[in-house]
This record gives sequence, C-alpha cells and structure tokens, in this order.
Amino acid sequence: MQQNEQGVPVFVCCADESSKVTELVLSIYTRRSRVPEAEELKLCSAHTTLEEIELLLRRFFAARRYSRKERLYCLGNVHLLPYVVQCGTVEALRRLEERFGYSDASALVFVSGQQNQMLTNALNQHNLAVSV
Repeated sequence: MQQNEQGVPVFVCCADESSKVTELVLSIYTRRSRVPEAEELKLCSAHTTLEEIELLLRRFFAARRYSRKERLYCLGNVHLLPYVVQCGTVEALRRLEERFGYSDASALVFVSGQQNQMLTNALNQHNLAVSV
C-alpha cells in the first residue's frame, strides 16, 4: 500500500458484510506478502478499550524509529466499538498526529464491517476501495 494522496499513511476500508472483516484484513496483509504479527493487528469487540487502541496507534506512529517501517498496523471490526470508543479513537489519532507527525509512521488501516460508523465517517478522506 502506498501513502494516500495527502501523504498520510492512514486508510479506512469497509467490508461488504461484517462477517468478511477478517477475510478482508488477511487479504490486505496477503497483498503485502506478510502475515500479521500480534503487535500489528487488533480485532475489536464491544469490550475493546481506548487504551488498547492507543497502544496500537503509538506503535504505528513510532514504527520507523524502531526499524518497523514495513509494518502494517490494522484495527479491524471497528464497527463493533461503542460510539464513545470510536470518538476517542479519532481524537487519539488526531492528538498523536499533532504530537508526532507521520515522519516515523508506517501504515495504518481501519477496517469496518458496516458503513456509516462514527470512526469511518470522521476519517472518510482516507477511504480506500479494497475487495476480497
């Protein structure tokens, strides 16, 4: 995956059905000839905390400093996150962007199983069409 037109390595995509999120996530990694490592991938649930998400975001923003520029950080099933956690994720992303910028970042993908979620709408300028 290349950085999008704004030079920001953040992407948002939506599976056709919520049951296909995992398949879409694995498809994205397969296209990069990689298998996701535990630190790169978080499949969310209704119980995922903002702290867990922020840890992944921090890894993304610091990847190049630790020779991990080829890593792809992915947050899957974002449609399962409560509204408050989706809002907090967008705020954390913007706060960390202001603090660190993208010079040391690798790539970050948010994958949803439903359209019109707060998080996907807030980041709609990063939409990426990906098919399984």
